[in-house]
Amino acid sequence: MIKNEGIKSIDLNMSLYDASMLRLEKKEKKSHGLYTALVDQLETIFAQDPDHATIEEMENVNVKLSLTFDGTEAHRNRKKQEFGIVGKKHLELAASEIINDYDPDSDLNENFVILTNEDNKIYPSQIQVSTKIKVNKIGKSVSKIDAWKHLRIYYNDLKSTGVLNQ
Repeated sequence: MIKNEGIKSIDLNMSLYDASMLRLEKKEKKSHGLYTALVDQLETIFAQDPDHATIEEMENVNVKLSLTFDGTEAHRNRKKQEFGIVGKKHLELAASEIINDYDPDSDLNENFVILTNEDNKIYPSQIQVSTKIKVNKIGKSVSKIDAWKHLRIYYNDLKSTGVLNQ
């Protein structure tokens, strides 16, 4: 799905509890690459605070990081054929790494949402796919026959592309 649709955005959400920080420092440091890098950077920032000890005792520090492709800048540079291609590849690689690094048995609260260019969402434990269709109206309602027709077409498309097998 990542290769076929590309990536619109990656949202990383994590909680930095003391237990999670200790686990990152002591165990499996390499298996959580991006999360570990975030923790390292935050610790660097917090270390500059003279009251660093009080920050370590806080139980709930949340980090939200969003990686997106800048469509506005790409539009401004649309005459340059190669503009943005490398950025899109970086997003795809980051999304693949996040999915490959995800460990459902980890006590880290890894929470991410990867949004594809087709507006499909990839969560740690599920994938949501969607599409937009127009269903014929009948007064203030919709045609049940037309709705079922579009649903069958969408189901068959998902089945033929292998999305349902994943």
